[in-house]
Amino acid sequence: MSDGFRTLIRRLRREAIVTPGYALDGARARRPMLAPYPTVAAILEALDDEREETYPLRDAVALALLTEYAETRQPLWGSILLVAFYPMLSRLRHRLYSDGVPREELDQTVVMGFLTALKAVAAFGYADRVGMRLRQRTKRQVFAALRKERESQHASVDDKELAELEEESTDTCPPDATEERMLELAELLEKAAASGLSTCGMELVEETVLRRVRLREYVLRQEPHDEVARQRLYQCLKRRRSRAIQRLRDLRAMSPLGMASGSWQPSLDAA
Repeated sequence: MSDGFRTLIRRLRREAIVTPGYALDGARARRPMLAPYPTVAAILEALDDEREETYPLRDAVALALLTEYAETRQPLWGSILLVAFYPMLSRLRHRLYSDGVPREELDQTVVMGFLTALKAVAAFGYADRVGMRLRQRTKRQVFAALRKERESQHASVDDKELAELEEESTDTCPPDATEERMLELAELLEKAAASGLSTCGMELVEETVLRRVRLREYVLRQEPHDEVARQRLYQCLKRRRSRAIQRLRDLRAMSPLGMASGSWQPSLDAA
């Protein structure tokens, strides 16, 4: 990850914190959840509190900021949200690599993907799990942008070469899946989270189904040194992923679309 991304977030934090209190008055009047926070620093401090018992409050504050940004389009609210969700964005940026896209452009791709995700999540009118929804939407936007960039760079290659490029890349959505199927899976993941699917289960599905990362490669990231521990973790995650997939199938089957079209069968790479 380039230093430019960290530098950008630090600059946005400095600029946001010096925002005069009166500039927040309108938003604090419109959004009751922001009323207790007279300054941007106070808002960021509340969002930085990672204690489990503060999650509902943080979720409500993030939703208030998201709504304010969507309705006013004022850059301040987008900057605050970028700073607040920097840890999530940093993890995403750290995983990205592309031969054809400079590091600085990857930084910008993540930022623009996040800002686009803010508008998308606001448009759906969700009332909870803001962080999870923003993470999923941002990843979708970023991978779609990288896929388009790759396709534009390799527009002249033949089908066989393009297939090889798709197979080698883990920065994009699956090449043989339509955008509609990916959107459906993402929506199912959101519903599964609301019904109690664990964060680990969602992560497994996102990585091994949405991004087509091989399960053994995923395990290697978690346990790079101990072969015995890797094998044990592989078997554990394989079972956990199976349970998560079954939960998604059950949710799909209960939906009107699922009952009309039959059972949903995701493509899994068990190796």
